[in-house]
Amino acid sequence: MPGPSYELRFQATADFDRHWRDHLSRGGAWLGGTQLAHDAACVLVLIGPAGAQLTVHARAVFVDASGTGLAIEQFSPAMRAQLEALRDGGAPTSATGPIAIPPTGPIAIPPTGPIAVTPTTQPIAIPGDDDDDDDADATRDDEDDDAPPRDPVARNVFERLRHLTLQEQYRVAREGETHERVALERMYGKSVWEPILRNPRVSHPEIARISRMGNLPRPLIEIIVANGGWLKSPEVRRSLLANPRLATDQALRILRLMTKQELKLVPLQTTYPAAVRDAARRMLLGS
Repeated sequence: MPGPSYELRFQATADFDRHWRDHLSRGGAWLGGTQLAHDAACVLVLIGPAGAQLTVHARAVFVDASGTGLAIEQFSPAMRAQLEALRDGGAPTSATGPIAIPPTGPIAIPPTGPIAVTPTTQPIAIPGDDDDDDDADATRDDEDDDAPPRDPVARNVFERLRHLTLQEQYRVAREGETHERVALERMYGKSVWEPILRNPRVSHPEIARISRMGNLPRPLIEIIVANGGWLKSPEVRRSLLANPRLATDQALRILRLMTKQELKLVPLQTTYPAAVRDAARRMLLGS
C-alpha cells in the first residue's frame, strides 16, 4: 500500500528554493508539524509556486516533535529534473518515479490524507542515495559525485549520524556542513554545542539559536560574547540578552554595541530579564 497522501504546497519561489536547497535536491522532503511513524510509506503531492504538481512516493526516515523527514523513493536525475521544472512553473506533472511527462496538461491528484502542510522554517537536510551501481545516471545525483556512498535505506542525514561515537560527533560538529550541524544539535543537544561554536563556518542564525538556550553553560556564553564578529548580528545580541544565564557585565558589553534606537526598545521587551532592562534604562539616562 502506498500509504496516506500529503500535500506540500509552496506559495512562493523563495519557499521552494529553500526546500530545494535543504531537502529536495538531496532526495528528501520535510513535513513540518506532521508526525508519521518511522519508516511509514506515504504519497507526497508537491505543488510548485505556479500550481504545477508532482506526485512521488516517500518514506519517513526521521520523526521529531517538529515534523517528519522523508526520503523520496526512486530518486534519480530524471526525477530531479522534474523537481527543477516544478520550481519554474513547467508543465504540471504527476509521477511516482522517473516517467515521461504527459504533454496534454496537468494530472490533478488531490491528497487523500491530512490537511495541506507548508514548508517548515527550520529545514532538515535529507541526502539522496549515492549508490555505486553501474547505471549511475539512474541512481546517483550527478552534482554530488564526490560525496561518500551512503546506505540506500538510510538516505537521511539523521540516519547517517544516529550512531556516532562522541569523538565522531565532535568531528562532524567542528567540520560538518549546516544540515549536519542542525541534525547533530537536534539529536545530541548540548553535548555538541561547543564543537559547533568551534566550526569556522557556523552561521549567525545557528549562533543565535544556541545563544537563546536557557541551559547554555556559562563558559559557552562567554565564548559567544567574546566574539566581536558574532555580536555584530542583531539576532545574536537579542538572543543573548534573553538568556537568563547572561551575566551583568556581559549584558553591559552587548548593550554598549547597540544603537540608541535599539537601546530604547530593550526596556520594553518583557522577554529580557529585569536586570537587562534596568541596565538599558540606566544607560539611556546616563546618555
